[in-house]
Amino acid sequence: MESTLQYFDSAPNPTQLAVAIYSVGLSEKKLKQLWQLPAGTGKSRVIATAALVWAKTNPRGNIIIVIPNELLHARDEATFKNLWRLANIEDRVRYVSSLPKGISTGDLVLLDEADHLLFH
Repeated sequence: MESTLQYFDSAPNPTQLAVAIYSVGLSEKKLKQLWQLPAGTGKSRVIATAALVWAKTNPRGNIIIVIPNELLHARDEATFKNLWRLANIEDRVRYVSSLPKGISTGDLVLLDEADHLLFH
């Protein structure tokens, strides 16, 4: 995984990497987690890194990244598409604007701007 990240322009900083790895490790015991990160701390990088770590430890499930804000959705999908390609998981990552129906057991769902989904 580290070799994949070193060739990526938007690589996480050490704190972002630590949060991503911790959240994936915690998922062994806590299937549902809610993390709140302050503005400007790189939530998109944490989400992408968590998705990558999870994909490397769970070779079968799909990754669904929910971003209700259309601008952020388009930006993140474009920013991280090369990471998914480099990691050879582009066929397992899907960006959506709302919670999809039919999520399979074993899939990972990551929400950005979850408050938007709750209150809009």
